[in-house]
Amino acid sequence: MFSSILEALEKPSEVYADARRSRYFLRRLNHLSLNIVVVRDRVKTAYLMGERTYARMGKLRWLRRLY
Repeated sequence: MFSSILEALEKPSEVYADARRSRYFLRRLNHLSLNIVVVRDRVKTAYLMGERTYARMGKLRWLRRLY
């Protein structure tokens, strides 16, 4: 799992930012996405999420796509 987190941080599929300047690094893994939350250049959490959660986060939390 640690190697997957490093890979997602180095080569993310998508990166988003929220109102609190947290960044969300996403790496697509088939039908799931690995979501890594970075606050002030520190990884706070990492978890897998499905398509439904991905859609909800896009509407409620992520303000802009960074890349």
